[in-house]
Amino acid sequence: MFLIFLPFFFPLLNGEIAFRINEKLSTDPEFFEQWKDLISIQDRQMGDHNEDHFHFSSLLDQLRTCPSIRTLSDGVHNLRVNDVAIYADLGHLSTYCNHNLTRLNNGDLDSCGHHSSSSSLPTLDKMFRVFNPNLTVINVHRKNGESFVNQVKAITERIQEIQGYEDKWKIIFMLPNIQDGEASETGQAAIEVLQGIEYLNDNLPKKTFIIVLKSSGKGIWKDASHAHSACLTLLDRWKKYVDHNSEEVWDQVNVIVEKNFQNQHFTVEILPLLNEGALAQLPNGSDLSSLGYDCAHWSERGLSLLHESIWTSMLSSLSMRSKEYRPVHFSPKCPEPRCPFVRTSSNSAVCLWSKIEDDQFPMAPQIIAVAILSVSALLCFVLVIFLCLRIKLLIN
Repeated sequence: MFLIFLPFFFPLLNGEIAFRINEKLSTDPEFFEQWKDLISIQDRQMGDHNEDHFHFSSLLDQLRTCPSIRTLSDGVHNLRVNDVAIYADLGHLSTYCNHNLTRLNNGDLDSCGHHSSSSSLPTLDKMFRVFNPNLTVINVHRKNGESFVNQVKAITERIQEIQGYEDKWKIIFMLPNIQDGEASETGQAAIEVLQGIEYLNDNLPKKTFIIVLKSSGKGIWKDASHAHSACLTLLDRWKKYVDHNSEEVWDQVNVIVEKNFQNQHFTVEILPLLNEGALAQLPNGSDLSSLGYDCAHWSERGLSLLHESIWTSMLSSLSMRSKEYRPVHFSPKCPEPRCPFVRTSSNSAVCLWSKIEDDQFPMAPQIIAVAILSVSALLCFVLVIFLCLRIKLLIN
């Protein structure tokens, strides 16, 4: 009966991820029960996070209270969040899965390809928009089987359609996972990222800042595999990819980037956030609410939490960047008053910059001083006249 009625529960699905899960659900009754238990746990855990509503609703308001600091910008090491005019992100860790328990139980599995800009929760694009309301967000939908480099090319083409893009600061977040590469030495995710950086350097060499999330850390997904049997089954197909996502290759990429892709107009920062990442822990086990129904992508909640940590990391000096990501809430970080820029290896070592006291009236201090002197002189003149008249009256 299971196999006869299952097609009714699982109609036509969109995307390779959903198709593979549907295929497994259609042929494995034991996995079917495990997966139903997984999505029920995720749904319950999402409901248990009572602090989410207040935190998510207030995060952007808190950023709006950050002080505005005007500076003289002379290159990538003096890039303020206010200066960013074009935003883009890509990679399997840049999208999320929708979670609706009723629809999931009815077999309505989506592609887990939803961009951060479509989320109702705070994400990086919305955080940048607090500081620049005119921010342009580039979204390119990933096609099934499309390589990471081809995604980079598609984003580049979209950026080049913007008038005056050469003179606008562009920030591009590369958030890859092992799914963005192949299970081979030459096709693994780190190599794909390097090729993408090379392409951007050739085609967007001016005013481009790239932030890469290093994804060699396996802690999040190892925890998921240990936490639930359905996740163990879902992630099993990626085992051979894990062997080709080594720390050593990422270290080599980092060396190449430092030697070849760091200048005043184009730079790359690689964040170690996931090096020792792990799922948050609840009293009764691991918190699976940050992951989607496929255990590989983020949930909408999980993507927002990741973006909070990326925001904090990019505004922190190299020595202060966390390597132990946990999908939990953090207070939003304002740019540091002593170095109010997106941090690089250069401005983490020495942060030199010139502050503009008032960009509308650069001569304001001098004007105020002259005004005070003029008023003082006028008061002295009036006082002298008054004294003279007083003396004259006394004499008469």
